[in-house]
Amino acid sequence: MSRLSFFRFAAITALVVAAWPAHADIYKSVDSDGRVTFSNIPMKGAIRVYTDPIPMGSKSRGKSSTGGSNVAAPSPANFPRVDAATQKSRDTNRKQILNDELATEQQALTDARKALADAQSSAEAQTNPQKYQERVARLRDNATLHEKNVAALQQEMARDR
Repeated sequence: MSRLSFFRFAAITALVVAAWPAHADIYKSVDSDGRVTFSNIPMKGAIRVYTDPIPMGSKSRGKSSTGGSNVAAPSPANFPRVDAATQKSRDTNRKQILNDELATEQQALTDARKALADAQSSAEAQTNPQKYQERVARLRDNATLHEKNVAALQQEMARDR
């Protein structure tokens, strides 16, 4: 085996071994302002709220490479199953979490819009125009962020109906 092919083999082997323990971990963190953030990236102070191993060789949902719809394969006999009551409880919890997040984001949007309106009506524009423009731009970006979050949560909730 040549030196180059040995390094290729070693690199491919390292990639396969590194990809083997793939997981979909979800972390929840709360910042000093009380904002909750969910991420797949572990952060300092974050709590792991969900871990789901991803089976190797799994394919994404949607259309197959041939253009048709993916057909669900039957589950193996030893595959863990969830009874209807447990699934309903999980669905109810998910809806409650989404409703709580939506209420929080709507309140944050209301607060952001009020702060923007207050800033736009202040006399700061005449005394320090550059600082005023920076502050209004920052507040406008914050309001836009909360608008997008509200829209995303509403879209997610509409998918469940």
